[in-house]
Amino acid sequence: SAPVLVVGTLEGGLAGYSVSNLSADTPSDQSSSLSRTLRPLFTEASAHLKAIACLAVSPNGRLASGSRDEQISLYNLSSLRKLGQLMQHEGGVTDLAFFGDSHLLSCSSDKSLAIWSCRGWECLRTMRRHKEGVRSLGVHQSGRLALSIGDDCTLRAWNLIRGRQAYALKLKRQPDSILWCSSTVFALVYSDSIDWHNIDTCECQHSWEINKISSSVGVAVTCARISNDSFLSSDDWPSFKCKTAMLVGRSDGVLNCLRATSGECIADGNLLKEAVGRVKDATAWLDAAGQGQKNRQMLAAVCTGRDANCIVLASLNQKAGTLNLLHRLDLQSNCRPTRCIVWLPPSSDGDVEPTEQPEAASASAKVDEPEDVASSEESESPPPAKLRRKSAKKAA
Repeated sequence: SAPVLVVGTLEGGLAGYSVSNLSADTPSDQSSSLSRTLRPLFTEASAHLKAIACLAVSPNGRLASGSRDEQISLYNLSSLRKLGQLMQHEGGVTDLAFFGDSHLLSCSSDKSLAIWSCRGWECLRTMRRHKEGVRSLGVHQSGRLALSIGDDCTLRAWNLIRGRQAYALKLKRQPDSILWCSSTVFALVYSDSIDWHNIDTCECQHSWEINKISSSVGVAVTCARISNDSFLSSDDWPSFKCKTAMLVGRSDGVLNCLRATSGECIADGNLLKEAVGRVKDATAWLDAAGQGQKNRQMLAAVCTGRDANCIVLASLNQKAGTLNLLHRLDLQSNCRPTRCIVWLPPSSDGDVEPTEQPEAASASAKVDEPEDVASSEESESPPPAKLRRKSAKKAA
């Protein structure tokens, strides 16, 4: 089955496209003339009352969209039907993340995170410790730990088994988002740089600074995304030494492809060639039709700006270190993309129909009681043991 690309818009709508004719047998110098099409699958013009702020998709094709209208909308991409809405938050939904097919995590400007069961869509727990709104969250691959970034300039770790905070760290400056890059490394994304940290010590291992690679003034990081999980099980990237890539979109219309754990540049290029527009979001997946060729990777980038309002498909040529433009779909002026995500349907036929149908789920969730909420940073749970030992040595 062809990959499904979903795009959220500033107007609160959703659009789904089937990425068709994915073949990688033509030389890269002819890539601009390849047949790469986006076939419309569905359009939901009124998915939300306000702009789409985040998208998440589960392996079995459940799509969740979050918006400033405080709602989470749910869809089944296999049957192309809407499942309902989740209305637990009292502020705009800022980020979403699935853990497998079993759980969904959400965070909001109402200072809370919520854990949802995908079976019946019950809100299992609401966690409150941030002093300000929560910007971004990331779920560890084990499903036992999550990290969140808040407008209070703190990083907070959450024990998902107990449904409560594990520890909190005050940050020197305010990041825009957080990403898990491996089981032991996470990245903090800023407007001008990306810092990689080790989870054991929370120390910064290395940084990627945009002013060192761009000669233009005022260029900013607009998005950073980790590649689809299909990278992790792919044997087609043996020379990478790491099987996960990070896509970094920039305000000048350039998309950089980095090694997720080290920040080393794999490829970079201007997807629009004319250097117009602004990369708002990006997503990547392995070209199923070209798995035998180790230098091919499909990329999808959403670009919008004063002169460009489009979806761009590009391929990554690992050997040349270039991004080759494959297809560009110009959108109408009333369809300004903000987020994109891709779902890779299973190879087998016969999708399982969902049993959950939350028309307007507003579950009575368990909430962290006030006595569990620290009144100050000093009373919060401590950071990991390795960090405590290091701090003790410095104090001595």
